[in-house]
Amino acid sequence: MKILITNRKMSSRWGSELYVRDLAIELLRRGHRPMVYCSELGAVADELLNATVPVSDDLTTFGVRPDVIHGQHHLVAMSALAYYGDVPMVGVSHGWRPWPEQPVLHPNVTRYVAVDEAVRDRLTLQHGVPDERVVVVPNFVDLDRFQLVAEPGPTPRRMLLFSNYVSEGSPYLKAAREAAGTIGAHLDVVGDKMGTSTPNPEKLLGEYDLVLAQGRSALEAIAAGATVMVGSSRAFGPLVRSDNVEHLRRLNFGIRAQTLPATSATILDQITGYDPSDAAAVTNWVRANTGVTQAVDALVDVYQAAVDTLASELPDALESAHAMGTFLSGVTRDVNNLETEVWDLRPRAARSDRDTKNLTMVQGERNSLRQELAETRKRLKTAELDLGRTRTRAHHQQKRLDALMGSRAVRAQHRVRSAPLLKGSYRAALNLLGRS
Repeated sequence: MKILITNRKMSSRWGSELYVRDLAIELLRRGHRPMVYCSELGAVADELLNATVPVSDDLTTFGVRPDVIHGQHHLVAMSALAYYGDVPMVGVSHGWRPWPEQPVLHPNVTRYVAVDEAVRDRLTLQHGVPDERVVVVPNFVDLDRFQLVAEPGPTPRRMLLFSNYVSEGSPYLKAAREAAGTIGAHLDVVGDKMGTSTPNPEKLLGEYDLVLAQGRSALEAIAAGATVMVGSSRAFGPLVRSDNVEHLRRLNFGIRAQTLPATSATILDQITGYDPSDAAAVTNWVRANTGVTQAVDALVDVYQAAVDTLASELPDALESAHAMGTFLSGVTRDVNNLETEVWDLRPRAARSDRDTKNLTMVQGERNSLRQELAETRKRLKTAELDLGRTRTRAHHQQKRLDALMGSRAVRAQHRVRSAPLLKGSYRAALNLLGRS
């Protein structure tokens, strides 16, 4: 089967990009012919090209008509659907909130895939997709890549915050640092916004006792053997245990699982249930039930159902045109709203720019003053050393003077000079010697 997969970008190592990479490579391994269309190429596109999967940001470069479109991210998905007007599409959505995850509503889209229950409800309850056309295919993990290597210790001494969404100053990061400090654990942070993203997380996860993660990242950490607590940049979820792992997997370790406040107290409360033996049971369940093979089995079935349905229910051309017009109207409205928001933010951005320049100037002046203060302190220290040495010499001179004044010769001289009968003769002698 020739399968065209769409995704907004293939440049950064974020969730949907890595999902596409792993899916395409597994499809290729099974003898299918995957292709990937995106609007921005990059590092992950290069990985796929090295694996002999075609990737392009130009639909005209693909030399064959796909049998089905796996449509992720509505703008590129609709672009592919407009280009291949008679090809069925499976609309795939990964998130409750993101704008690009809105479904493509078009008669060629005969099946939809949601990665969890929250996304299923977004499709059906918020956008009106019929329930019978939606299949939940949960996220998966490449078990060959993420080997069982971690051996959590009796207490969590090494912690990892594993998320592309966490940035410096976020409550999530602050809470993790505070909790790690409280229990005396070492904390590392791996993520794009922190500048610590890695192309090989499978080489890191085995080094940690406790990992804070969500979505596929949580699955990968569990598969590697670590204890996992659900967390995002917004809120926390529970520690993953053998009695809740199936439920949390249905929620994709995602937004509906993240109901706890992002505080250090939440982390400390959850890790009271830290148990390496239970973590091993969780890992065994994940490795038995969440591999890429099971997920791709389900997706291939959905692809075939979409192909069969469109073959028996050819869409009306006018209906397709109306769907395209409705889509473009909605996108235009969204873009106009975004443009208004950007326009409204311009004065604030200008003020921020001025504030940034002023801050830079103040920081420069502060640094100059700090340098001057350091030099002044250095000179003061040198002066204090000189003063100390001078005082020491003066003290020694005073001791010598006191010793001299107390000598017999000086006392005898003082008696001679003080005697009335000898005073005149003493002065005459001094004059004669030239010492008066």
